Amino acid sequence: MLATVKVDWFTGVSKYANAHPFPLSQDNYVFVPHKGWSGYDVGERELTTDIKRYCSTTRGDMGCAIVISGSSLERLAEMDETHDLLAKMWGDGLREYRCSRLDLAVDIYDGGELAHKVARAARRDVIKTSARQISVIEQQRGGAGITTYIGTRKSARFIRVYDKCAESGGKIAASRFELQANKEFAAELWKGITQPDQTRLYALAYAAINGLVSDWGDESANEQMKFIVSAKPAPKPESSDETWEWIRKQVLPSLTRDFYLNGQGENTLLHRITSSIKRTDSN
Repeated sequence: MLATVKVDWFTGVSKYANAHPFPLSQDNYVFVPHKGWSGYDVGERELTTDIKRYCSTTRGDMGCAIVISGSSLERLAEMDETHDLLAKMWGDGLREYRCSRLDLAVDIYDGGELAHKVARAARRDVIKTSARQISVIEQQRGGAGITTYIGTRKSARFIRVYDKCAESGGKIAASRFELQANKEFAAELWKGITQPDQTRLYALAYAAINGLVSDWGDESANEQMKFIVSAKPAPKPESSDETWEWIRKQVLPSLTRDFYLNGQGENTLLHRITSSIKRTDSN
């Protein structure tokens, strides 16, 4: 079953007041005045992409803020000849921004079935989550427009689940999971994208979602969620150099993600690996 993950919103702040707004060439931008936002008294809006950037004329310590909505990201993807938007975001400036909101959109192409399973489980109150609030809202008769909300928009992370197939009129035959990460968790998640690697983004999305929901209240739903991560067996290395390259590409991303998401406690992957090595040496 196919699953896709994409960045669907980015809000960040650079410590530099004149930070470059986004990775595409400055020549491609036409900015016009826009109202201020969140303490910034000067704002600008880019005409083609609708990217918004803000600065303060009185407080240089506030840096430069940028807001890139989902629709802006779609327009950027259309403008980018490489069609590798994540690489553009990561490699040309936004890596240096401190992210305060990061949305990830996960589509599992099952015709919208999983979204309805989640809604039914939420109504039965069998979803296991650390979120204090779960609600189900039906926008259309017959359940086609059902959306499940897990957490709140002010939480560190907030999830919406809905039938994207119904919402898009059949154009996207998927169940959509929208993860909204805020403040410190958003910053940690953005740091976790240490390379512009789509596979790594999949793993981060899966870890972030399952960090909020440990059981979707339906065994088949739990199994379907695993499609977010596409696991591929790696070839067995033959030399020490090949071993390092294999570790760097196949193991280090997971260790990095675990470090940023879980810190340095006894339950982290790195601690468990070093403990296993010590036990092996003692034997």
